[in-house]
Amino acid sequence: MNTLKKMTAVLLAAMVTIPAYACGEKIQGNSKTDPVLSDIDNPGNSDAGDGGENNQGGQAAPLDSAAEQAMQMLEENVVLDEDGHRNQKLTFSENVNDTPVAVPFRGEDGNYYVAKTDINGQAAVNGSGETVTEPYKEPGKIDYQVNYTPDIKSYQALWLDVSQKKDFVFDGNLLEFEVKVADDAPDGVYPVELYYADLSNYSANQDENTSILKDCELIKGYIAVNKDAPETDQPGTKMALSCDSISVKPGDTARFNVRVDNNPGIVAFVLRMHYDNKIISIEKAAAGSDLGKRARLTADTMDDTE
Repeated sequence: MNTLKKMTAVLLAAMVTIPAYACGEKIQGNSKTDPVLSDIDNPGNSDAGDGGENNQGGQAAPLDSAAEQAMQMLEENVVLDEDGHRNQKLTFSENVNDTPVAVPFRGEDGNYYVAKTDINGQAAVNGSGETVTEPYKEPGKIDYQVNYTPDIKSYQALWLDVSQKKDFVFDGNLLEFEVKVADDAPDGVYPVELYYADLSNYSANQDENTSILKDCELIKGYIAVNKDAPETDQPGTKMALSCDSISVKPGDTARFNVRVDNNPGIVAFVLRMHYDNKIISIEKAAAGSDLGKRARLTADTMDDTE
């Protein structure tokens, strides 16, 4: 499988939550046996890549409905460069179908708790049918009202650009969002966090030679309503993706960035972010200024699109 097919396979796999390499962990997956990770660019070409050797006559195995939807989304945003190579326009989607989130809440005693989960990630209940809770281990800088329960939503960004035949090496703003603060948002400090990052460089090698791509640091940001925004943690020495911390008032419209530091070079990513939909809604999304000015073929900035 050539470089472009490897990266396309990674992107498609991540879109439909098919196991792939993720930032910070390696999940089970096999491009030789998973039909979606077969020859995406040339289905039916038995000489094109790993997928052909496992299918009769070199035909790609049928895709399930989620994969078909993901493939359609990919096709709708393909941009051909001057060499005819397929690139993926920076694309966003809301409410990704993903694993349940352990949502912290503040009890009557002022401490933070989270529901215990079973092996399937579902909330555990006791014999009376009540949800079993335990102390939240990382309250950090959050500040909720007593008995406040967030409404957690997810947001995904997808991008691939091989038009320059090399990595995009830069530190700075990667993504930018325009968020609307709810008119009835209660005072407090609410986290926004990247919880999944799947990245690739031009060689599409995510093994030991470029392990930093699957060992990056994900740093939370915060939306502070009528409060001072806490400082975000500072990146260490490895690749880091950081969400902004901003102070807002109910009813505000504000800009919110995701930044990359210690970037060794990327040409593709799938990123997923959690946020509290009771506090903010995402009105617009685009490339951050530093990605947009480099990947002009596939990543317009927010100001470019207005």
